[in-house]
Amino acid sequence: MSYCINPNCSNRINSDDCEFCQACGTKLLINERYQIVKALRVGLNYNSEVFEVKDFKERANFKVLKSLSPRFNNSKAADLFEKEAQILIWLSAEWHKHRGIPKVKPDSYFSFSIGSGLKQLNCLVMEKIEGQNLEQWLNKNHCISEEQAINWLQQLIHILDK
Repeated sequence: MSYCINPNCSNRINSDDCEFCQACGTKLLINERYQIVKALRVGLNYNSEVFEVKDFKERANFKVLKSLSPRFNNSKAADLFEKEAQILIWLSAEWHKHRGIPKVKPDSYFSFSIGSGLKQLNCLVMEKIEGQNLEQWLNKNHCISEEQAINWLQQLIHILDK
């Protein structure tokens, strides 16, 4: 299955043998290297969508692709999205590396044409860090102990200090 990145597409699911989305015509291989494996957060309620992608240039790695909704292209949200990319690229420098900060390469922020090519999506690809999100953790463990909360806060402080 190959998933279409176009947030306005009427049918985003395509077979793996398709080069273009059968519903909207958007190219399914993003930036000539990324194929969406599954949606992690999608919908018009968000200013960005998040996907797990397969990187055909680094075959062993799955990554995360975040795309800013086209309705925010000329807004403060677009400026903040680009700033996020710049900061993550800077933090990926050798002397900043931290296991809790996803690595981002300099060519991982780009624009991608959707549909007939008149609209652009700003995209950011980053390392996928395996693990549970807070909601998944709470569903499994039900509550956070004071000791666990302090541990997580200390980890966050260390990351923010970077």
